[in-house]
Amino acid sequence: MATLEQSDVRDTSATEPPASKATLPERLAGRLRDLSIRNKIVLLSLTTSAVAVILAATALLSYQLRLERQADRERLGTVAEVIGASSSAALSFGDEQAARTTLLALSAVNNVVAGCLYRSDDKLFATYERDAIKAPCPPTAGAHHDVKALRSLSGVSRVIARSNETMGSVAIYMRPPAASGRIAGYAGIAAVVLATSGLLAFIIASGLQMLISAPILDLVRTARRVSREKDYSIRAEGGGEDEVGQLLTAFNEMLDQIQQRDSELQAFTYTVSHDLRSPLRGLDGFSTMVIEDYGDRLDDQGRGYLTQIRNSARRMDALVSDLLRLARVTRAPMHVEPVDLSGLAGKIMVELRRADPQRAVQAHIQNGLTTIGDSGLLRAALSNLLDNAWKFTGRNDSTEIEFGTCLVRGSQAYFVRDNGVGFDMRYTNKLFTAFQRLHSVDEFPGTGIGLVTVHRIVRRHGGEVWCDAVPDGGATFYFTLAPHEVARDLGET
Repeated sequence: MATLEQSDVRDTSATEPPASKATLPERLAGRLRDLSIRNKIVLLSLTTSAVAVILAATALLSYQLRLERQADRERLGTVAEVIGASSSAALSFGDEQAARTTLLALSAVNNVVAGCLYRSDDKLFATYERDAIKAPCPPTAGAHHDVKALRSLSGVSRVIARSNETMGSVAIYMRPPAASGRIAGYAGIAAVVLATSGLLAFIIASGLQMLISAPILDLVRTARRVSREKDYSIRAEGGGEDEVGQLLTAFNEMLDQIQQRDSELQAFTYTVSHDLRSPLRGLDGFSTMVIEDYGDRLDDQGRGYLTQIRNSARRMDALVSDLLRLARVTRAPMHVEPVDLSGLAGKIMVELRRADPQRAVQAHIQNGLTTIGDSGLLRAALSNLLDNAWKFTGRNDSTEIEFGTCLVRGSQAYFVRDNGVGFDMRYTNKLFTAFQRLHSVDEFPGTGIGLVTVHRIVRRHGGEVWCDAVPDGGATFYFTLAPHEVARDLGET
């Protein structure tokens, strides 16, 4: 039977898995949140080291570039002083050719784009311009700062004087040196430092994280083992006087209290199982004897009273049996193994047919449904669901019961569907609560414990259970299982 696609499942149960519409940052945050504490500690150490190295490298690079620019300005100032001293004679004699020849020496200085020589009256006297560069020399020395602002140039100016007499001034302009090569070199050094520090941080963090993660991981394994085996005598080990040690101590103290209450519950269960059921069986037995031995001496009303006593005693005995079964489901250790769900469902249907051979029921069981879990518990869950489907279709002329799988929001879910009396979904919150029934005992027998048992079994297997129904239109119960989680817990034992 092919897998069905279920696209219209009512969101009316608190146990139905919610839709996932998380944004990309939320998904990334979720993945980081789901990392093991060991990986989180290592990631935190690597991130901290990387951020520290990057910030330090950025600060050193900025400082180095600032020093180099300051050195370039100082060198340019020295060149301006030399050019000014060499041009003083040309200014004195008004020899423009000699002045241009002196300025031509600037061609040997990298990044210099222009040299401007001014007379004592601030008028432009001679210029030098590098090839393909338009000279930025202003006509007067007073416009020197405007040129730097307009052309994004670095420039220096020096006064030319001889014997305390001002002969003129010189201004030299240069483009800031390209820093790409130096930045690439610094970036390479920073990358090497980052890689080295990251490797060292990873090695150190991988060793030191065990001081924090080992006790917590042991606590997680202990909690899973206690949850799976229901053995409250297990204790977490390790820890010191820090917060993790206090957490382990508090956890062990909590287990002490649970173990004590569990012992009290076992004593109560024993009392219920023996001391309470014995009087109930006595009521049923003696009532039966009265009817058999003295029935002819009683009128119809008297026999009716005795029948009610018997029925009440039997219902009470059935309720006690279901409660004890529920307690065993909750407390019994799990024996995890591969489980053939299709085979279990088929055997349960055979038993139901044998118990009620007069009914004609069409059962559709999907083949090849397997999982990993406790076969006894999963059989109990399927038995309750299929028994309910059989019971609540008892008034149908034509009965159909189906067990299979479907996709619910992209995940596999199992379902048990029937075409019985159904129920109003407004009261679905009562389904998985003990002693809550949607139909009276006179309509359909039962104690209201079956679906509670299903809910607890499914939850112990890491899944969820919910339902969808229509009055007089049948009901469908869905449940999910988490075999990988169960197998993981088994591997950590």
